[in-house]
Amino acid sequence: MIGPSRASADPVFSIVMPAFNAAATIEASIASVRAQTDPDWELLVVDDRSSDATAAVVERIAAQDRRVRLMRLARNVGVAGARNAALDAAAGRYVAFLDADDEWYPAKLALQRRCLEAGAGVVFGSFHRVLPSGVRHLVKATAVATPGTFLHYNPIGNLTGAYDRRLGIVRQQPMRHEDYLMWYELVRRAGRAVGVQESIAAYRVSGSSLSGNKVRAAVWHWQMLRTGMKQPLPAAVVGFGSYAVRSIAMRLGELRGR
Repeated sequence: MIGPSRASADPVFSIVMPAFNAAATIEASIASVRAQTDPDWELLVVDDRSSDATAAVVERIAAQDRRVRLMRLARNVGVAGARNAALDAAAGRYVAFLDADDEWYPAKLALQRRCLEAGAGVVFGSFHRVLPSGVRHLVKATAVATPGTFLHYNPIGNLTGAYDRRLGIVRQQPMRHEDYLMWYELVRRAGRAVGVQESIAAYRVSGSSLSGNKVRAAVWHWQMLRTGMKQPLPAAVVGFGSYAVRSIAMRLGELRGR
């Protein structure tokens, strides 16, 4: 793995960005980080053996902004492995996540830093799901999430989450819903997570994810409850029912708004 030296001062935020064949979108994603009103960050872009110009795009931007660091993996390890590589290299007090096809709104880090410095261990926020048609659906964050919330759904959109490294680094597992299990463990350690009510990010829904196999997604969720979170059967059944109802409601809302 190859990565340039970091800027001299340790940043407040370490931002984790895995990238695989993201040349068409990653420049806009990085631009949304550079547009943050809070400038005290490092961006760790992990190129997971892309075959397109992803690395070249990042190198060009890194030459202009030393806060952007490119890490190139020797082999393809998948999104969880790429994020873990960045977590191992992170220098910031707080950790945040952004994928190479999504974007943050300018006040994202500033709003969350305020909560973290006030004592929150984990912070997340509202965000927009942007459909291929361009229609935006607001996903409103709950004000507080507890470990019990995760029985019913993942309240933390990964691109909105940030946490204090004093909780410890939780590496992502090579499984579906890899961020779900990570956030559950972090909130379990913290006791609760604080939700920023303002929309702080835009998650771009691809055509494939919009029409993906819902049965397969349901199987992944069941496995998360039973294997990942190790929930007893009665609790898993209740949680799975809540997940199914929520998923259907969200899908119907997207169909109405397309």
